Amino acid sequence: CNKTIAYFSLESSKELIFDRLLSMESQVPYIIILNNDFSDEETKSIERAKDRILKYNLYIDDTPHISIEYIENTVAQSGNVDFVVIDYVQLMKRISVLDDPVEQNIILWHRLKKTAKNLDIPIICLSQVHRHYIDKNMSLNDKLNEIDSYLWQMNISDVFLQLVFDTTLPAKANDNKIACLVTGSRYYSKDGSVASGKNSLLHLNFEPKNFLFTAYKNC
Repeated sequence: CNKTIAYFSLESSKELIFDRLLSMESQVPYIIILNNDFSDEETKSIERAKDRILKYNLYIDDTPHISIEYIENTVAQSGNVDFVVIDYVQLMKRISVLDDPVEQNIILWHRLKKTAKNLDIPIICLSQVHRHYIDKNMSLNDKLNEIDSYLWQMNISDVFLQLVFDTTLPAKANDNKIACLVTGSRYYSKDGSVASGKNSLLHLNFEPKNFLFTAYKNC
């Protein structure tokens, strides 16, 4: 990929992210990389994966508690960023004196949308939906509908992906989990009104030892 990515990690260090990338690329379990205890074959796989990763146009900034202005200045100074990833939004610096975390997040989201337009690049934001909106006793479909309604009402994104773990389906291995990935979009009609696009649903098998999601089945 020839695109340049600016990845702002507010929770994990550069080293941790690199080790996880190394595990995904090499297919060597993450715990083995952490323990630095490789077989000869794993060593070869890791070296090949490292060479591929170092060729990525990936800039990782692990400065904690950053502001929107910090992101804007960093991207503007680099001059060649194609898109931005923020992991994750709730750890960014507060831009409001409001005590309600949900209201703070809404203001932050809209500021980020404005930033994306000003920089003329997409910004991918990782976020947790506030637990106030989700009842843990809900069925999976009800949870997905509730999240979809929340995102729609807040108007905080034009394209979104929801990732919800599903406990009703059997995993392929005991330590794996099943996740539902839901993609959705909204579009603007000629009269300026906003409408929702068609959602799609995909079940994924999550393999924690390699931090990999693989297709489980289409729904």
